[in-house]
Amino acid sequence: MSDGEPAELDVVRRLHALTDLVTPMALRTFVSLGLPDHLRDRPGTAAELAELTSCNARILTGILEHLASREVVRAGPGGRYTLTALGRAACSTPAPSPQSWLVDSLRLGTLTGDVNHSVVALLDVVRSGRTGLEEHHGEPVWSRVARMDLDQTRALFGHRNPVVEFGPIEKLVRAYAPRTVCDLGAGTGRLARELLTRRLCSHCHVVDLEPMISLADEMLDDIDHRSYSLHEADFMTDPLPAADLYVLCDILADWPDDDAIHLLGVVRKAAGVRPAVLVTQLILPGGAGDLFDPTAGRVRLDIEMARPARTVEEVCALGAAAGLRVVSTEAAQHRSAVLLESESATP
Repeated sequence: MSDGEPAELDVVRRLHALTDLVTPMALRTFVSLGLPDHLRDRPGTAAELAELTSCNARILTGILEHLASREVVRAGPGGRYTLTALGRAACSTPAPSPQSWLVDSLRLGTLTGDVNHSVVALLDVVRSGRTGLEEHHGEPVWSRVARMDLDQTRALFGHRNPVVEFGPIEKLVRAYAPRTVCDLGAGTGRLARELLTRRLCSHCHVVDLEPMISLADEMLDDIDHRSYSLHEADFMTDPLPAADLYVLCDILADWPDDDAIHLLGVVRKAAGVRPAVLVTQLILPGGAGDLFDPTAGRVRLDIEMARPARTVEEVCALGAAAGLRVVSTEAAQHRSAVLLESESATP
């Protein structure tokens, strides 16, 4: 508080600092235009940077002056801007790291950046219960993914990350001993890889939309091609291949209860004489949506996913509503798994 400033004004000033959107949006614009990377290579004036990025020089000047006041850039002789330590942290980096996570989340026009930015729709989200991307951009996340090309998909998802804490899945699958498994919403094929390399099934049907199914084909290129088959399909509406066991791995978190029940019902009807479904999901700590701020992370999860933290009991209730009974459950620190069968199946 400045000398002689009323205490009430200090409180208002602090609240303004918490609520003002100019700095967050100036930073997102700065990153989305690629300006940190340009300035990392060489200093530049506002006019030069505006020409380089085909932007309005007058408005960009105001953005750079504001970011200089926040010590993101520094104005030098001749009005040439350079990066500060904060500004260098906004540069692109190829390796997965806290910096790359942050920079990707700031880049508007990308899936990651737009999901992060959809926090501005929080009022609509809290009223509707829908995700921020649906409220702010009019579509769910996987509809957005389906519009991406393979290069964009590869850049975002093209890492051979294993299934987190596979133990509960392995225990239930081994006990059930299926010959064929159908991996619904397979993504990069990481679950299929685990199932096949651990010899938990003899064949795996890999089901997803383009471009994910093409990416899965690339990511499984070192697996015997006779042991899996690729199916481009919408698991909500398209016919599903026959299998002994259908697996939904980290899928239901993206769907509200009514859609989740519908999906489980679709799978129950698609299955054969002994319909079985394994639903497994990450057990996310409340602050998992943000690396640095757990309370913000909880809010982010609720903005980004329809139901990010269903309990085992809630999954069982969804199964019951879809005509499926619980066979067994398993849980570890970071993953739960529920094996369900049709209520008409023989125990």
